[in-house]
Amino acid sequence: DAEDLIEELIDRFGDIPEETINLIKISEIRALAGRLGIESLDQQKNRTVITCGDSGRITPFMVIMAKDEFKDELTILSGVRTGLSLFTGGKDRLSKLHQLMRTLYRSS
Repeated sequence: DAEDLIEELIDRFGDIPEETINLIKISEIRALAGRLGIESLDQQKNRTVITCGDSGRITPFMVIMAKDEFKDELTILSGVRTGLSLFTGGKDRLSKLHQLMRTLYRSS
């Protein structure tokens, strides 16, 4: 996973640029989103809106586990498509989204 790859790069080459770490996290976010059947990830001001696809891969249990971890930062959206809205304001927005994807995937 991304964390193992980052540790391996640091072990071999020393400190690596933040941009490299971000690229690795983005790659894992995309891979996990695909495995979870997520249709889209949209940044909207201080939130990232996650739209679930029709595959039904994201179960209520997975959402409960994520909600338990992220508390008020995560909102469940309903409508034509089910989705999640994660507060991602601030400097660590990529890390929050990365952690949410990992939480959802681990709960599957």
